[in-house]
Amino acid sequence: MYYQRYLSFFVLDEFDAVARDTKRNLQVMSFCRQYAATEADRNAMEGFRPYLLMMHYRAIAAVAVERGEFKEAEQAVRKGLRRIRQAYHRAGSLADFGSADEVKVLRRVLDALAVASAKDPCVSLEQQLRSAIACEDYEHAAFLRDELAKLRLA
Repeated sequence: MYYQRYLSFFVLDEFDAVARDTKRNLQVMSFCRQYAATEADRNAMEGFRPYLLMMHYRAIAAVAVERGEFKEAEQAVRKGLRRIRQAYHRAGSLADFGSADEVKVLRRVLDALAVASAKDPCVSLEQQLRSAIACEDYEHAAFLRDELAKLRLA
């Protein structure tokens, strides 16, 4: 039920509530990982940890943005990426980290934060576009190209 609730809060832009509920779910996961009797039980929910971390830190960043604290928002997203990396490492699948959907979402949040806080958003978008192409993230590069075109037309 907490899952449904925090998704509803997310849609309603109630990011404090999303952060609260995802924190609670992360604590439950950690409790299970620490105290479960069997290995299977300890790992039963771990596959959901990267998604939950992404939602948690995305919500924390959104709260910071609402306050105009872009640097704090960026720090939250970077912390989320580190924690997701740790989860993939713990699961023995660190090779999948770079292509994970949760990572892509948080990287897009970082890009959006850079644009929102930049004095010249076109320069920031151009840098992000070059970076996306260098990383061969062509889907994201196309998104950035389109955003850059919109800004230049405005």
